[in-house]
Amino acid sequence: MFRWLREYVWPRIGSPRAAIALLSVVHFAIPFAYLAGGATRINAFLTNDDTYYYLETAWNARQLGFVTFDGINPTNGVQFLWFSILYGLSFLTDDKFAFLTMASTLSVVLTCLPYFIIWRFSSDTWQSPRSLPAGVMALLWLVICLYPSNRYLVGLESPLHAFLIWMIVLQYTRVYLQVTQGSVRSSSVLFFAVLLVLNTWTRLDSFGLSASFLALLLFTVAGRLTIAMYAVVAVIIGIGTVVLFAFFELAGGSLLPVSALVKGYGVDRFSLGSFYNWSLVLFPLRIRGANLLNVLGIVAMVGSLGILLRMRTVAHDHHEAALRLIALALSASVIIHSIVTFGMFRYYYFWYLSATFVYWTIVLAIFSVDVIRRRAWSYRATGVSGVVLGVLLVCFWWLGATPNNLAATRYEVANWMNANLEEDSIVGSFNAGQLGFFSKRPVVNLDGLINDVTYFEDVIQDESPEALLTYMDHVGIDYLVDYQFGRWHELIERHFTTVQEFPLASGGVVKVMKRAPP
Repeated sequence: MFRWLREYVWPRIGSPRAAIALLSVVHFAIPFAYLAGGATRINAFLTNDDTYYYLETAWNARQLGFVTFDGINPTNGVQFLWFSILYGLSFLTDDKFAFLTMASTLSVVLTCLPYFIIWRFSSDTWQSPRSLPAGVMALLWLVICLYPSNRYLVGLESPLHAFLIWMIVLQYTRVYLQVTQGSVRSSSVLFFAVLLVLNTWTRLDSFGLSASFLALLLFTVAGRLTIAMYAVVAVIIGIGTVVLFAFFELAGGSLLPVSALVKGYGVDRFSLGSFYNWSLVLFPLRIRGANLLNVLGIVAMVGSLGILLRMRTVAHDHHEAALRLIALALSASVIIHSIVTFGMFRYYYFWYLSATFVYWTIVLAIFSVDVIRRRAWSYRATGVSGVVLGVLLVCFWWLGATPNNLAATRYEVANWMNANLEEDSIVGSFNAGQLGFFSKRPVVNLDGLINDVTYFEDVIQDESPEALLTYMDHVGIDYLVDYQFGRWHELIERHFTTVQEFPLASGGVVKVMKRAPP
């Protein structure tokens, strides 16, 4: 009996691929506990306010026939591919809560799909040189994605972006291996070009990643493709670019999404906050309350590149050689993005983490494997121990998770609005996502991220209080609902009266304010 377990069962359940599959199941099971709890728990644990900018806009696009968040103003303040997927998903149900569940489930699934890509890098035995790096990458992916402060499962385009980057990693590795074997398939190169286009469709500001990997591809296949193949790649990229900017123009009247215009307005390139934000893009495991320590993210990125370049490669290990080149391309793309967006919107860095996550997953795996090999540790024992510790760690994090009080309060406010505000009333909010999705009243977005481009031009660029008041009069806003009003608070206090308050655990309140009679 014990011999049978040792010789037949243990090699299978203790294999690298079994360990990776187990991690993917754990990764899905933890957020699934919240998915199964319905809209209330999804809202409080797996989303944030910006999640609903996409959900409400996709839902309204199906219902009303044009791209709009509030049902009044057209907008292009979305990332093209994720919006398109949600738009298609909206046709599968007439229930908004079911739509939320489907979209949130899809987000979780997309964060789990990279395990199957990592699984392809592995083999059935720990003795294979490919298995240990793959096992470590899977373990790191679990820890990085489920680290509570990352808030990665938020129903935005980030999980899709991460999946596509992992697909780019896998496809480049295929091309690299083909080069080492003496020939490159045209279909592999063309598929790689399509992935680069989809990457930019997922996040416009990810053009640096597509450019970095395109340069890496051209370097890798130099002299092995025909002129016609280079031309086809150029056509694919050109068509993808035209389609992307045509969508922005047709949806909202500007070649750049209005969200990009808002976030890029008033850039402060030389503030201390800019350096802090930059460090968080370069090293994403933020430690709450330890701002000075987090600034070491800049040092971590530079130091990791230095170590990576100085490390010796393992002879004939083409997978590791490909991963090192991929890590260099990812670091270049993250640095490009950091420089281009340096000093922009305060929380901008928070959403561009996919490339950073993949970079650190690969680099830390390379470093860890190098240590394990030099110390001659048992691959199987190390792998199994790592899986057990990683699973225990993320379970500890999530078992202690508490609901987002602000999100739960906004959900309560939306229900109050449904019961108490006039059916034809129009609401304004600077944080309009949850209010717009859960209430049955049109909620106009006043931070401009998911509004019309004319709001950016007439109100945000104007900067005068009178411009906002004129806009609210023009649209017919009857109520304002929010917990903070920024530089507009004096104007709002003069022209609106508080009719209801909802206290927050942080000490603030969400106010429902009605326009005072003239």
